[in-house]
Amino acid sequence: MSTDAQSQRPSLDATIAETLTATARRAAPGSDHEHVELMAALSHACSGGGRLRPQLLLDTCRALGGDPDGPALRVAAAIEILHAAFVLQDDVIDADPVRRGAPTAHAALTTAALAEGAPLRGARRYGDAGGTLAGDLGLITALTAVLRCGAPATTVDRLVDLLESAVHASAAGELADVAPTAVAPAGGPSPTPVTASLRVAALKTSAYTTELPLRAGAVLAGADEQVDEALAAVGRPLGIGFQLLDDLVGIFGDESRTGKSALSDLRDGARTGLIAHAESTDTWPLLLPLIGDPDADESSLQEARRLLEDCGARARAEALAEEQLDLAVELAVSSGVPDGLVVVLDATRRRMLETAHAQLVGVREVGA
Repeated sequence: MSTDAQSQRPSLDATIAETLTATARRAAPGSDHEHVELMAALSHACSGGGRLRPQLLLDTCRALGGDPDGPALRVAAAIEILHAAFVLQDDVIDADPVRRGAPTAHAALTTAALAEGAPLRGARRYGDAGGTLAGDLGLITALTAVLRCGAPATTVDRLVDLLESAVHASAAGELADVAPTAVAPAGGPSPTPVTASLRVAALKTSAYTTELPLRAGAVLAGADEQVDEALAAVGRPLGIGFQLLDDLVGIFGDESRTGKSALSDLRDGARTGLIAHAESTDTWPLLLPLIGDPDADESSLQEARRLLEDCGARARAEALAEEQLDLAVELAVSSGVPDGLVVVLDATRRRMLETAHAQLVGVREVGA
């Protein structure tokens, strides 16, 4: 993280907290305990994390000559709240019990319901509903924060358009991510082409993780349409590279560093770029029984890791992630965006690689 980013982190965190507090006061002055519980879940989801998305917006705005304070800071906070909303709902969809070393919102609400004497099925229903609804509140909070950011009306209109597009794309990507295993025929899902996994990553991740912050930062800086188009193109491979790294961490991550169990992704069985590479090898028949097994244990994980290493899927997925991240920077250079923005993108590329490699087991040194 740059010196500018480090110095702005306290202001960003404070703006996120202020946004959530103001929303809670406006929306439910009577403070029904259910609403308090949902807002607490949203607030918890917004705490911690690397702040990659809002920082990318602020760095982009600054690099293009804009003011990273005021409206930009409030929109950056909105994007972090949007991320928290997606995380809350993604955890329900994937049935993830732990994130950042603590129970996920739906898991915590389930545990609370059990402590009150609810039966297991009812407690899980309550927890899943709570996680989903807290995410809904995050979505409307993010939208309201953008509408109230204080930028000129024409800028706000453009920001809302970008936010709307990102939410729709991400929702479609989430459903596409679930589809191969959720609606698979009796014989199991059909092989997933690597290109199909990249399409899902572009929808689910690039749309709001990289394209939205880059383009919103440019809009807030008053950049022209040519820069906006360039950043739309740059954001796609940047987000795909990020997602490919995240998928690697999902299977090969050190739990003491990631704060979540690697068994979750193995049991989920999502057809990621990593798995798509493995499907094309002779090792796949040995891997298939392990991928998506709800009863997978530590020995299953170690065997899956060994097979993914031996068949070359891990190396191919890592190489593809780096290729996508490099492509993003190359596209920025060739499009003629200001040098300062190229520096931001290259720093973001390195940050993504370094963060992932710090969490992976048995990883080589980060390349230049």
